[in-house]
Amino acid sequence: MLFRSLRAGTALAWDAGQSRVLLAQVDAGVLVIEDCEVGATQFIAALTATTFKPMLFNFDAPTEQRIAYVVKIAVRAFIAAYGKK
Repeated sequence: MLFRSLRAGTALAWDAGQSRVLLAQVDAGVLVIEDCEVGATQFIAALTATTFKPMLFNFDAPTEQRIAYVVKIAVRAFIAAYGKK
């Protein structure tokens, strides 16, 4: 459920909608985030740092396997940082 919410939030592309997705998870007691806007930005940055940004410098597009790997690590890091302890 949380991962689907985070994935849906990423499609909102840098607007307040991402924060609302995370805030709903904070309100539900799933996440502990002091600033949901910063949390959303950090999550997007983790996803794009090694997938999208290299393409800006003419590197090849990442494979589906690479994308899945990066998403798995980004979600794991996000939950480690913001998951309820």
